[in-house]
Order: sequence, then C-alpha cells, then structure tokens
Amino acid sequence: MNRNLKKGLLVFICLSILVSVFSSCTVNKSYVGAPDGMRPINEGEEGGIAYVPISWSVDTSTGIPTAYVSANNRTSITLVTVPGDRVGASIPEYFNSFRTSFEQSFKDFKIIKASENDSDYETRLIGGVAAYIYVYSGKVTEKSLKFKQAFFQNSNDKTLFIITYSAIEEVYENYLKTLDEVYDNFKFVTEPIPMTDKTEINLPSVEGIEVPEGYTLISNKFVDYYFFIPNTWTPSVNTGMSAAFATENKKVTANVTAFNTTYMSLDDYWANYEKDLISTFGNINYTEESKYTGSVFGQVEGARCYSYKITQSGVEYLCTQHVVIYGGYVYILTFLSEPSVYEIYSADFAGMLANFRFKTN
Repeated sequence: MNRNLKKGLLVFICLSILVSVFSSCTVNKSYVGAPDGMRPINEGEEGGIAYVPISWSVDTSTGIPTAYVSANNRTSITLVTVPGDRVGASIPEYFNSFRTSFEQSFKDFKIIKASENDSDYETRLIGGVAAYIYVYSGKVTEKSLKFKQAFFQNSNDKTLFIITYSAIEEVYENYLKTLDEVYDNFKFVTEPIPMTDKTEINLPSVEGIEVPEGYTLISNKFVDYYFFIPNTWTPSVNTGMSAAFATENKKVTANVTAFNTTYMSLDDYWANYEKDLISTFGNINYTEESKYTGSVFGQVEGARCYSYKITQSGVEYLCTQHVVIYGGYVYILTFLSEPSVYEIYSADFAGMLANFRFKTN
C-alpha cells in the first residue's frame, strides 16, 4: 500500500473529527454584509460569522465551516461552536481539560509562548468580547504542524466560538496577518445570512444500477464500487473517496477508501497501519479482546472488522473499519461516531456494509 496514501486515510479520519477539506466551492464576487475583499465561511446559525479573504476556498460540506488557501496549500481556518452548557468552566479551564488528549493525539505536542514564565495564552478582543489565544505545535503522521486557536463566548447565550488556524510549520508565519483580519472582522449576528455557494455534491447517475430502497448512491464513475447511504444521511465527498455524515449529527460519519497495495495479507497490512494509528492518535483501545472479527465486505469473504476507540481534542470516538484486499487494492469502510450514539446508528452502518458491492461482482 502506498505509504503516503495510507497516511492520507489517517488524516481523513482526523478531518472527519475536526474538518474535511477535500472539496471546494465556487467563489462569488460579493456577499451580503461581508467586508470588502472578504467572504463568509458560515451563515451564522450559531450566532456568529467568520470572514476570510475572498480568494480562499471554502468547504461547508462536513458541517464544520472551513476555509483554506488553495487546492495546493491546505493552510486552513475553521470555525467550531460549542453550546454554552457544554463548556461548564472558564475558557482556560476548558482548554486545559484537553491538554492530555492533545499530548496523546499529537506527537511532540508543545504550547508555544514567548517565555517560560508567560501564561499559556494571550488575550485580545474578537467581536467585541474577550478572546483567549493559544498557540501550539505537534506532529501528525510525522508532519510538523502549528496551530493558533482563539476561544471566545457570545455574551448572550455563552456559546463558545473556536477559530482554529493550522498550517505546516514552514508556512505558518505567512498568513498571520490574514488571521488578524479574520479576528478583526468576526461579527455576532442575531439572524443567519444565507450563502449562495454552499458546497454541493453532484450525485452520480443511477441509470442501470439497482439502488436499494431507502438508499442513495454517492460513489461516482471513477471508483470501482457502489457505496449506498441511507436517505437520511448527507453525502460530503465523492471524488476518489466516498463519504457521508448523518444529517442530524454531523459527527457521525462513514467513508470508503481504496488504495493499491503490495500487501498479500491483512495481518501485514494492519500491523503497519496500526503503527500509523498510534503515531497519529496516541494509544488506541480495541473494543474486543481480539483485534478483529471476520467480515464479509462487498460480498467478498475473508474481510476483517477492526473496532477501536481513539481520542481527539479531548473527545472519544469509536471507529469501526471493515478491510479487505481485493484485486490488488485494499478497501476500507470506516464508521466513526462518539460511543454514546454509536448504537443509534448501528442499523445504518449495517445497511451500508450489507449494500456495498464491487462493480465487478
């Protein structure tokens, strides 16, 4: 299996949790209420809107508003909101509650500050309220990344807004002035302002394809499999990868990836992949005494199901992956959700697995 592509899957799992940047939308020349030369990355349903340079690409398909410099430069800015009743502490206490998780999730995690005696954060105003700014670095699949996160709350309902700037360390300094502009132009709103260019997924033709009742085909003609999702789910990616999320809970995701491989056995494949899992997420905890159970994937016998828990940004996730080597490729079907809601979607997951099939079968 191509190592860079395999690491790309790990990054995708991270992005399924944090943010996905695999598709972009067309940039319009003007937006209602936007500052000159800037565009929104969200509509303000949570009570605030962030603006980025109009030349940046924006992805709204995963439910986590994301902007990035270009297709070739994934330096990004994301906006995440947390309901006030889930914060339950001061912002420094809230951030510190995730410190252990950061240390486990990012190799060589380090808070960056001017001197050892300084506070872990700086403060400034964003949207007219006090914001706490944290800078830290770490490695993901051996890439050195640097992050700058701003935490601030809406004074009306205490919703926590988190603006995260991330870049590989070599280019981190290049966009700090842009980030200051994002901070300066953030605004709280009482009514959403619709965007005209949300990311749209073009669904493939189903002519001549038997689609199971209650399902939607999202895999396109460029892949060699059919991936169907329940009609209650929303497609998010259908390029060389197929992915979707549960419409009522965007943190519940499913995706299919395929990579060419030189591995002849799943034992060898998983032993190598597991090393990268641990490097990316820290410790992983398998849910069964045995690392895997037998599975039928795409009507192919001899597949395996690996189920394990990972922690990212202080939140635990249950990840179930069905893996098969078929025709010189390794195919991976991944289900991801917080453990507390996994059973709610287990029937959806089972249906996606049962209806998955290869075009050659």
